[in-house]
Amino acid sequence: MRDLSTIELPQEVIDELPGGEDPSDRILASIAQALVDKRSQAIAFRTASGIEETWELCEEAYIGIDDMNREEYNQGKWIKPPTMQGPVRTNQGSKTVQGGDPRSTAFVRLTGRYVDAGKAKISEILFQLEDKPFSFSPDPVVILEEGQKDHSPIVEQGRALTRPASVTEVPSTTASPTPSDVPLTTSDLANERLDRLKSSAEKAENRVYGWMLQAQHHREMRKVIFDAARLGVGVVKGPYPTHRRKLSVVKGPDGVPTVNIEQELIPTHAWRDPWNIFPDPACGENVRDGDYLFEREYFSEKQLRQLKGLPGYLDAQIDKALALGPNTGARTGKNPNERDTRHQYEVWHYHGTLKRSELAVLNPKAAQDVPKETELVYVVATMVGAITIRGTLTPLQSGEIPYHSIPWQRRSGYWAGMGVGEQIFVPQRIVNAATRAVLNNGGVSA
Repeated sequence: MRDLSTIELPQEVIDELPGGEDPSDRILASIAQALVDKRSQAIAFRTASGIEETWELCEEAYIGIDDMNREEYNQGKWIKPPTMQGPVRTNQGSKTVQGGDPRSTAFVRLTGRYVDAGKAKISEILFQLEDKPFSFSPDPVVILEEGQKDHSPIVEQGRALTRPASVTEVPSTTASPTPSDVPLTTSDLANERLDRLKSSAEKAENRVYGWMLQAQHHREMRKVIFDAARLGVGVVKGPYPTHRRKLSVVKGPDGVPTVNIEQELIPTHAWRDPWNIFPDPACGENVRDGDYLFEREYFSEKQLRQLKGLPGYLDAQIDKALALGPNTGARTGKNPNERDTRHQYEVWHYHGTLKRSELAVLNPKAAQDVPKETELVYVVATMVGAITIRGTLTPLQSGEIPYHSIPWQRRSGYWAGMGVGEQIFVPQRIVNAATRAVLNNGGVSA
């Protein structure tokens, strides 16, 4: 029996089906279930890898937290004093030794120093204030390089071609005010071609540098380097398209200046939190080698409502997500920097493949641009919990995942490397233990 979910049926035929069910609803449900299964695999693999425990220790070491002083960073609740004259107290306890004397909880922030120093040094090397962090030059062409050495004249139909002589080629003793013609050689053509290539490379370099300035490249990459030094990996998303406003003042026919606002579509890139990145478990050391990648974000109800009406988004699906309410808990991970998200919506962005028939349900307009013989297409899908609210073609024709993972030190077989915080775990514990022992002994002696 043929599957009705893969074909488009007239509405009168749909109404005759049992229960009048629309096949597109079933396809949306199947798409959501397939994406949820992939997402669950990515989350489970990252959790089982143990990298989250390592990141948690790195985050706490940078802040200055361990088991001895953890309660000092918890939210203290005020307690009413038992007597009228008693002070207001908190529920935070204190570590004590066997004799009842308080023990030292001092934390020497060795990790924070080395992480900041490593980040500053790499940023100083890569991001020079008065120079571009890159340069474009034409690829060496063997034919042109050999042609520069060939000074033989160009002959066409038995006649030698000429060109105007340059200023340096005109003898100083000539009486003619205008330069005379000289033979055109193979070297002249090769040099002209190389000059055009260099000019094109310089223009491309300036264009890309302009895009980088608009994307605040230095600011975003400093965040990536900080993550790499602290956790062992930094993640940057790009290139991806975004709109930028261009403001210009133009004088009208009457001489009155007016402000002209234009929307321009440009490529950009931005920092992404590694805690919210879940790549394909088979990606190895490079997230771009995987078949898919999930990124997590948290939206307020207002932010989710503002997606209605935007191109590619399904308003009916957004209404379903709003009706269910926020789908996050108090804490969704081991990140000590994570705040309470129970009033927010957990939004997932999927970069991977879907069937063309599935894309036709999510975004019929985008599916029209895909040849009918194509089975799998590269898409970007957005989900709120288990509800798919958007599906569109990836902006990159190659289908590449627009994310880059930058490890501080390579970790064999895994996309997240080893950072400064992990490298000095042992020295940090030694310094803390020695410092606390000195302070405890000093307290007992006093």
